[in-house]
Amino acid sequence: MILSAFLAGCATSQDRTQLTNLQMRVMEMEKDQRQKEQVIQELSYQVKDLSQDLERIKGKANQARPEKLAAVKAGSSQADKDIIRVSITAEQAQTALKNAGYYKGNVDGKIGDQTKIAISQFQKDHNLKADGILGQGTWTELSTYLDQ
Repeated sequence: MILSAFLAGCATSQDRTQLTNLQMRVMEMEKDQRQKEQVIQELSYQVKDLSQDLERIKGKANQARPEKLAAVKAGSSQADKDIIRVSITAEQAQTALKNAGYYKGNVDGKIGDQTKIAISQFQKDHNLKADGILGQGTWTELSTYLDQ
C-alpha cells in the first residue's frame, strides 16, 4: 500500500515536471517566433527601400517628366518616408503624438528631430522596439490617440 502511494506520488511529480518543461518550450518557441517576425519586418523594410532605390534609378534613366516632378514635390519628402512606414501623413503622426503627450511642437507635417524623439520615447514607454521608425506596430499603439 505504501509502495503504491509512493509510486503514485512519483507519477504526479513527473507529470508536473513534464508540464513545466513543455510550458518552457512553448515560451521559448513563442520568443523565437517574435524574433523571426521582427527579422521579417526588417527585411520587408529593406525590400521597400531597395524598391524605392530601383524606382529612383528608373526615373533617372527615363528622365522624369515634369508632371512626375510636380507630384514628387507635392508629396512627403523621402526623409519622411524613411521614418513613417505606414499609410499616414506626417500631420497625422504629429497629431497622435501630441494627443498622447509626446510631441510639443507645431503640427506642421515636417518630420524633424522633435518628431523623431517623440516617436522613440513613445516606443520606449509602450515596450516597442525604440528605433524611431513609425511602422505598423508603433502605429497600432499610437493611432488610438489620433482622434482624441
